[in-house]
Amino acid sequence: PNAENNGLKTNQLLEACDIPGDRYRVFIEDVADAFFETDIKGKFVFFNDALCRIFGYARDEIQGYSFRRFMDDENAAMAFESFNSMFRTGSGVSNLIWEISRKDGQKRILEIHASLLGGEKNAMTGFRGIARDITATVRTQEALKASEIQTRKQYRASRQAEQRYRGVLEFLPIPVVVINIDGTVSCLNPAFERVFGWSLDELKGGHIDFVPPDQKDKTKQGIQRLYAEKRIYGFETKRLTNSGNLLDIIQDGAHFYDEEGKPTGQVVT
Repeated sequence: PNAENNGLKTNQLLEACDIPGDRYRVFIEDVADAFFETDIKGKFVFFNDALCRIFGYARDEIQGYSFRRFMDDENAAMAFESFNSMFRTGSGVSNLIWEISRKDGQKRILEIHASLLGGEKNAMTGFRGIARDITATVRTQEALKASEIQTRKQYRASRQAEQRYRGVLEFLPIPVVVINIDGTVSCLNPAFERVFGWSLDELKGGHIDFVPPDQKDKTKQGIQRLYAEKRIYGFETKRLTNSGNLLDIIQDGAHFYDEEGKPTGQVVT
């Protein structure tokens, strides 16, 4: 088809829609969506500049070529099936997804709304459609989905690790307590409960009041050592039980850190 045929096609469409030619051309050429018409074999016979921009080809590289030129075999087969379905049923299609390959090799995802074109005596002469570039939207949705999947994987891995560590804590015969950076209790094992008499339900989120008055200065020094050395071993001190008994104990301690390397708490045994 040549420019004369393009003009004839446009005039026929203007007459059918009863839209003044100048207004129609402004509408067709200024919209961001691609407007196109093909013959019955799927060759482009009329289209606006937006189609050229989306496809990345010059007008003369699209005119008269089949849609197959701009797709891989898989997408071309799906597009053909859609055209064929319209031809068989006489019904248009909405929200059809095409993936095209631009001249520069980039892939673009288009949302297509298309219908049949009829000629004299209702003969089918081709197809007319609007194509919207939804690549950015689809890529954003894919990224969000991938992020959600990764988050779920990390959560499951974290839960599995937590279950393993809790299993180890419960198995250890020595008292272990996990303390947040603000000094509140995060976790403790059954051995701690047996020796000191407090349960996790009693202490979680609170402080353990088990440092005797005469051990407070020494305990502060031990905490300072822990911050400086990141871990301490064999720290000899005394601690009170829930019932008021005084125990001689030897403590080991170590900090744990967040992803930025900042200490977020300590494990004390």
